[in-house]
Amino acid sequence: MDDEEMKKTSDNRDYAEILSRYVDPQRYPNFYQLFLHKGSLHTLAAGENLVQQEQEAEAFCLVLTGDVEISMVLPDGQLSMITRAGSGAWHGDLPYLDGGKLPWRMDALTQVTEIRLPFNALNQNSVPDGELYGCIATNLARRMRMAHDFINQHKVKSVKERLLLKLTKMADDAGEVTITQEKLAAFIGVDRNKIYRTLRTLESEGMLSVGYRKIRLLQSAPLQ
Repeated sequence: MDDEEMKKTSDNRDYAEILSRYVDPQRYPNFYQLFLHKGSLHTLAAGENLVQQEQEAEAFCLVLTGDVEISMVLPDGQLSMITRAGSGAWHGDLPYLDGGKLPWRMDALTQVTEIRLPFNALNQNSVPDGELYGCIATNLARRMRMAHDFINQHKVKSVKERLLLKLTKMADDAGEVTITQEKLAAFIGVDRNKIYRTLRTLESEGMLSVGYRKIRLLQSAPLQ
């Protein structure tokens, strides 16, 4: 076995281990094995689009590595940033359930590797309904909790609190967030001027420092 084959084998083992975190091989053995044997790996560069809003889905897709940004255009035409996500982000499961289209778009923030399992693979292989729908329900429940947090932040907390909490969740190990004020405004659901003024207030209070497309947290918000 040459070096390239060894690397590929090692990578596949790593991806299988990541897959097992989101498709439990003990609870969903047939679905897990189907992903391993019929799924295909795809790598996308930072900035590439994974799926478009209102796109028809043909596969279950699971992000294994990298970070993505999930957003949607609201009926009034306003862009709303929903969240940033990493390993474990799904798309395709909702359309499989109801036959509809994808309700949001997903873009790669970093290099992303995802595994795709075509819907038609399920028609050719036996996966008990209990396994399939149990796995989908587990992941939908996780997303419902995220949606609850999103609504809670927008309806209960002030713009200042929401902004600081969002930055705390998005910050890297050094406490830095690389993002434009326009995107922050879309995440928080207010206009850019409000974000600008709120950032300046937080900066004057010693909570953070603002640079070009970069914000450094000096104090973090409690993650509630």
